[in-house]
Amino acid sequence: MWAVSVNVARRGSMIPWALDAADRHLKKPYLVLAQETSPEWLAVWEQAGYGVVAGAGEDVCVSAVIAHPDVYLEPLSSSDLPGLVAHGSYVAAAEVRLPGAAVALRVLSIHASPAEPAAERAKARENLFPRDVEGLIVHPRQVGTSQPWAGAEWDSDRVLATAIHAAIGHELLVAGDFNEARGWDDRHGGTWGHEFFHNAEVAGLMSPLYDENRSPEIPTRWHRRGEEQPLQLDHVLATSPLAERIDQWHVDQGWSDPDIAVYEQGLSDHAPVWFWIEPKWYLRTDHGITFDECCDPFFEELLPADFPTRAATSVHNYEGGSIHFAQDADHAYIIDLTPNTMLDTDDGAGAPKIWTSRFRSATERDRYWEMSRVSPQMDP
Repeated sequence: MWAVSVNVARRGSMIPWALDAADRHLKKPYLVLAQETSPEWLAVWEQAGYGVVAGAGEDVCVSAVIAHPDVYLEPLSSSDLPGLVAHGSYVAAAEVRLPGAAVALRVLSIHASPAEPAAERAKARENLFPRDVEGLIVHPRQVGTSQPWAGAEWDSDRVLATAIHAAIGHELLVAGDFNEARGWDDRHGGTWGHEFFHNAEVAGLMSPLYDENRSPEIPTRWHRRGEEQPLQLDHVLATSPLAERIDQWHVDQGWSDPDIAVYEQGLSDHAPVWFWIEPKWYLRTDHGITFDECCDPFFEELLPADFPTRAATSVHNYEGGSIHFAQDADHAYIIDLTPNTMLDTDDGAGAPKIWTSRFRSATERDRYWEMSRVSPQMDP
């Protein structure tokens, strides 16, 4: 399922983009992690039936976690994550359960302030940040005496501390405008940018959008014409199991020519970043056991290599074999292991017939599940 991180930059010209994204049939986002939003921009999503959790506070910059109607969405507060007190509306936090998932994950939409540590606004945030919460630890970066801010605590460091704290005992997805880039080091020397992402990785937060074999990073933020070359300031971090299911990321095609998008059309100076979250497959039974605990290895070996190894499934004995009804968020599958329908294979083991159909709505998905639990007599 698709997700997108977007810094709206509080620009009214971004409302048509939201209208299009919320109304599309293909590549409809299930999660939108937005920064620098406006009430009018968020209203587009609410009118389309999406749930919205906005960051709490009086700041001009408001981040939000926006979820498709089929996604369970519950806000998290400072009682769940004490660091939110210092972040104000720059960070939005929610608990999310994606369609078909048995376990919820925590989601943070973040905007790290670029203000230098000595700035009055930065000092105010630093003073608000709780220092006596177990597991909530800020790790300032050490880049040597050549950098005047070596050892200083930036807002991005505190945001990272909150994200690491949020991941304790939970799967976590955090995305947004970090105001950090590995590419900074290439231009200015030192290890400032790499240290930030190293601190994240050491704490178990991976960067699924980063390919160390590709250099430099793909830009997502543009300066005014004639200023510095663009950097990738918009990132995604996730706990390891979730990060492994994130791929196909790319900059929104509307920013394929940033000169036109940013300077002529007046769109955000940050390109929306799209990424795909591969649905996790769960066994759905009254007992909630896992696929691995339920299904015999023989069954798993018969499945094609590209079929998920975890599935929302029910099993029915039928005609000397079994029929398995499986589903993810978007598709229904019927895996037929009855002897009279097994396909011949060269090794003689046989292969199951698998029928696939796409759900047209969440209602149809839920109806399919209820039907498959009670009767194997379904027309594939």
